Amino acid sequence: MVAPPSVTQAVLEHRELTGTRPSPAGQQVVVELARHGDLGRHLRRLRRELSDRRTVLVEAFGRAGVRVLGDDAGAHLVVPLGSATDERERIAAGKRRGVLLDGLARHFATAPTAHGVLVGYAGCSRAELGECVPTLVELTRTPPR
Repeated sequence: MVAPPSVTQAVLEHRELTGTRPSPAGQQVVVELARHGDLGRHLRRLRRELSDRRTVLVEAFGRAGVRVLGDDAGAHLVVPLGSATDERERIAAGKRRGVLLDGLARHFATAPTAHGVLVGYAGCSRAELGECVPTLVELTRTPPR
């Protein structure tokens, strides 16, 4: 997916203003990982792990009757909601419960045409994900308290 020109331009302007560039050392590490096959092994392992985590979430949401959207290759699911109010309330309820949810609305360049919460599963351990699955299901299945 290509970023809208305004976003791309803003990133380029920020880079120009701050002098921010990709780290040469970091790029050299990636080159060495790729050269020796380690990058490919890491990416295959990561794909398996993310697929397993996605399955855990999809099955849990499915048992609860919660509809989810999301590509099999991603690192998050979307739980569609009916309104901006629902979205804001679920995010706030998650915050009160110690679960960080992201809303769809803030990702629209113009007025949002869909509402929901994004449930990421790559930034935590498998054990942490397992611990919060019941809370995620509760937050998305029922109106927030």
